[in-house]
Parts: sequence; C-alpha cells; structure tokens
Amino acid sequence: MNRFVTVVCAAALSCVAGAAQAQGWYAGGYGAMNYTHDGDANGNDNVDYELGFGIGGMVGYAMASGLRFEGELAYRSNGINTIDGVSVGADINSWAFMGNALYDIKTQSSITPHIGGGVGVVRGAVETGNVSFNDTVLAAQFIIGIDYNVAPDLALVLDYRYLITEDYTGSGLGGVEYANSSVSAGLRKRF
Repeated sequence: MNRFVTVVCAAALSCVAGAAQAQGWYAGGYGAMNYTHDGDANGNDNVDYELGFGIGGMVGYAMASGLRFEGELAYRSNGINTIDGVSVGADINSWAFMGNALYDIKTQSSITPHIGGGVGVVRGAVETGNVSFNDTVLAAQFIIGIDYNVAPDLALVLDYRYLITEDYTGSGLGGVEYANSSVSAGLRKRF
C-alpha cells in the first residue's frame, strides 16, 4: 500500500512540476515555404503567383492551462508569374504584425499539437517595373501545428499558417486580393 501511495504522490508531483515548467515566457523563430493563393486585381485581372519564402519570430507567454498568447512579426515574399495571363516581372512582399492565441493539446509525450489563430495588420508592397505601391490592411490567420520537445525548454515547431487580408489598394489599382498558406519549421525556447 505504501508503494502505491508513493507512486501516486510522485506522479502528482511530476504533473505539477510539468505544468510549472510549461508556464512562462518564450521566444522563437521560423523559416517557411510560402504559397500565395491566386487571386484577382482590379476586380477581374487574375494574378498567378510563384512559390515564395517567409521568415518570422515571436515572443509570448504560455499559461499552465495550455493557452499561449504571443506577438508575431513575419515577412513573406512571392514573385508574380502573370497578371491576366501576361508575364510580368513583379513581386509581392508583406510584413505581418499579428497577435496570436494558441492552445497546446497536452499528450503526456514529447509531441504537443497546437491550434490557434491571430489578428493584426499587414503592410504589403507590390512592385512591377516602374509601378509600385504599399498599403496597410487588416489581417487574420489560422495556425495548426506540432511541437517536438528536444529539451525541457526547447521545442522544434512545425506549423501550417493560413493568412488572409483585406484587399491591397494603390495607385491605379482597384484592389489586389492577398491570401497565403505557409508551412514553417522553427524553434521555440522557454525562459
């Protein structure tokens, strides 16, 4: 009977210790493959994008309940293949400033799935030949992924992010749709 009580107490203490370790500040960064979804410009011109890249970083706070809140800064870049079927030498770049809320799903293993989303603003720039414009628009994103704990305070993070914004508008343009998917890999360090 004493052995059973000892095992139960040790298990309870390890759960409490695990919860305390999961709580606190963290910072991380990632690199991503970025796919900007084909969309419309000027209401009817079809825009076809090339595969691009992204990088980002975040600082946040994790609570023992599994909730995390973070601020994220991310850069994404894609070339533009064609506009309405005509080849162009153009690029679309964006800086995203997002506030995210995520939930870590406890699994009692070194792998932890998470799901969440965010809202913020995106500063986008379209550059084609002699024409370029910038616009700042509202944005939202959906995030799903998994963490693999390589150490008690360090996780390898794999994420899928879907970001969508209001249409960019600029000189001579009625609006450019902007939505993209990115698959990222990075690290997150707890402090």
